[in-house]
Amino acid sequence: MLLQLRVTCPPDRTDAVRALFEADAGTAHLALLPGASERPAGDLVLADVARESADGLVSALRDLDVHRDGAIAQQHAALERPLVQGRPILGEPGRLLDFAEEAHPILPRC
Repeated sequence: MLLQLRVTCPPDRTDAVRALFEADAGTAHLALLPGASERPAGDLVLADVARESADGLVSALRDLDVHRDGAIAQQHAALERPLVQGRPILGEPGRLLDFAEEAHPILPRC
């Protein structure tokens, strides 16, 4: 299952936040919108991540005090097969298995 993390980030920590997501193998999509947040003022970072990565990323964001000086929000990402550069993401625990179970449930035969 993919989760979307939405981070309102003080500009002085944006590079560190981006580096966290870029270094995490469970990050599928990453977007940075400089200056997009008005209250609190800062940058907006959006990332779709594997659920297995979410706890570690949120913990690392908290270590940067992003939750205190900005915001961290999490929600389920749209149910789509996760792709990077047009190819399915393989090798991350639970990612494609979750997709298969939720998007294509096994129906009993009639």
